[in-house]
Amino acid sequence: MKLERDALRAAGLCAGIGIAACLEPSGGNSSFEPLLNERNTTTTWMDSCRINVDGLGFVTATIHTTSAGQGTMTLAATVIGEVLEIDPDLIRIVRPDTLSSLPSNSPVGSRMAIMLGGAAFHAAQKLKAKMMRLAAHQFGCAEKDVRYENGTISHQASNRKLAWTEHVNIAHRNFHLLPEGMEPGLEVTHVMQVPTGNKLPENGRVQMYPCHSFEFTWCWSHSIRRSASRRSAAT
Repeated sequence: MKLERDALRAAGLCAGIGIAACLEPSGGNSSFEPLLNERNTTTTWMDSCRINVDGLGFVTATIHTTSAGQGTMTLAATVIGEVLEIDPDLIRIVRPDTLSSLPSNSPVGSRMAIMLGGAAFHAAQKLKAKMMRLAAHQFGCAEKDVRYENGTISHQASNRKLAWTEHVNIAHRNFHLLPEGMEPGLEVTHVMQVPTGNKLPENGRVQMYPCHSFEFTWCWSHSIRRSASRRSAAT
């Protein structure tokens, strides 16, 4: 870039390198709206994710948020895959119709990573917790004594393991083996609320965003204006 700038200057152009830094707010809520209209009591701006493991062991995650090129489906699959320690390519991401919609909002305001990502993360954590509870019940031990790894849960003391397919079979077909109070199947839902969206404005002030990211960018620009010597020669 420096070489290009110097070449432009040598050609008689005004050229420079610009550097800019800023803070980008993320995960905003709607709690500012009551500041504009006291009758409006909106505060949060949620997003949701539902995960279902069917009787064959295939994972389907449902998200409501539409995409305008933000890669929402890739985001959800990646987060869920990391939590469950399975290949994200094996996770199918779908969107519901209006009759089976999830609590959600638009993907504006740099909110998808924290809101949709948060919903997917917590839903996957709920699913993992259910699987660990189910496994601990089979092993006859406390949940803290089981270990989850790549979809398999083990109990080191007894050297017993439950593979992914075994979990699915018990959850869907062996109701008599489930812990008391656990419903059959492997489906969970999490509605992610904006952390700062739990109250109305106070004294005309509100905290809209729960987090901020640092941004840094550079650019170069030049002008078509000629140097004084060249303008004189052209005249």
